Amino acid sequence: MDTEQLATSAVIQRLSYCDGLVPFINAGTTEPSWDGHVYVYPIGSDKKADLIRVPVQVKGTKRAIENDAASFSVSAEVSDLRNYLNDGGAIYFVVVICDDRSESIFYKSLLPFDLQRILKDAGAHKTIDAKKIA
Repeated sequence: MDTEQLATSAVIQRLSYCDGLVPFINAGTTEPSWDGHVYVYPIGSDKKADLIRVPVQVKGTKRAIENDAASFSVSAEVSDLRNYLNDGGAIYFVVVICDDRSESIFYKSLLPFDLQRILKDAGAHKTIDAKKIA
């Protein structure tokens, strides 16, 4: 099972149902800190002058079965978080993929204010647990 491919495909599929959202997310690692971007158009517009580019990161994790509690273990590199801050923020997706082929998508908007707090708490660490991001 290719967790990264399944996770990015799930996010792309769900975002594609939303008017005004155009996902450009890669399954392979092609950029240093991001997996791609989502272009956001105001409803009823497809003008380039109106669009907003939102950087995204997608993490996939496997689990035997889905349960009511959303708990998973992922970590983020502090250098990636700094890059998100320099880019004005990002959306961090976590896709939980179960053995029964179901999937649940969770996300966190990492706005500059959030990223500054997270980076301050990270101190000299090179990685940070996702629970500290949420």
